[in-house]
Amino acid sequence: MDERLFHFLVVFLIVHLIGNLTLLVGPQAFNAYAERFNAENATAIAAGDVEAKGPSSSGFILSASGIESRYVMNKSGVLDPAVMHPILPERRNEEPGIMAEMALRAAEIALAEAGLTGADIPGVIVIGGSPWTTALAEAIKKADVPVLMADPNFGNLRAARTAGIETFSGDILSEAAEQRLELVSFATLIAATSNDAYNTLVATDLAPEFGRDNVFQVMREKSESARHQLPRTLGGRKFGPEETHAGMNKLVRDGWTFRVTRLTEEFTFETWRSEREDSMLVARISPKGVISFIRKDEEVKGAVDVRIIAMRPPQSDPEVANIQPPADA
Repeated sequence: MDERLFHFLVVFLIVHLIGNLTLLVGPQAFNAYAERFNAENATAIAAGDVEAKGPSSSGFILSASGIESRYVMNKSGVLDPAVMHPILPERRNEEPGIMAEMALRAAEIALAEAGLTGADIPGVIVIGGSPWTTALAEAIKKADVPVLMADPNFGNLRAARTAGIETFSGDILSEAAEQRLELVSFATLIAATSNDAYNTLVATDLAPEFGRDNVFQVMREKSESARHQLPRTLGGRKFGPEETHAGMNKLVRDGWTFRVTRLTEEFTFETWRSEREDSMLVARISPKGVISFIRKDEEVKGAVDVRIIAMRPPQSDPEVANIQPPADA
């Protein structure tokens, strides 16, 4: 068994280990269940209407399945002849599910192995160096969210390096990336190169690792031939402003900029929206620094100390008003 998997099982499930012998014998075991079943159905068994349940043995289980012991979420119910299944308390909708709880514990172990802590802010990986992705990465960095830009073409990363953005020159799907990058430090990925096929490959390949809801892809170019269209079931979620890679670069060339704005009690999201009607929302950053990318027409909830990243058109700054936006707007 992999050492990390074993460590996880020990940390999370050690108190719920059941051996074959425990499963079979004693007052709380399968054989007790079989005896109880036969006693309760003696008449039907004698009449031939119900088949009697025979006892089992640890040797039979081992020879039939190769299993000597198993981990379960709750062993008291499994070993109770009147229950014979795990007893899992019902959880409220706002509580994390069992799988989420296990994932969190596994994440804690992975963070510890990477020398990180849960207090570290999860970062963003941007795949593809270009004028607009560099501008986006600068805004993310300005918001104190870790950001890494990766591109197989070293030259495409020149502007990002000049701006102080952490970079990786190489294929994000390569063995070199796996060895050199601590992907556990990042929670979100944006596939944003000029190659739609590569973006789709990256988003599809890394979706299981990041979670499909955390993998985004710049809008694809429309192909004139249906034969050349990539399946819509592949790839990531649509990234923010529904523009293609070329379209995003054109916006930046035309003077559009990524801006970070902190919301306050006076400068609310509603105020921001009323004064920035032409702006396109890109992301929301919680007071704890967790970034969530926003799709077009997605409902956004503002709160004090929430920061928003948006693309703003040139010369869109409002006239001086009674309520001024925060300094970082």
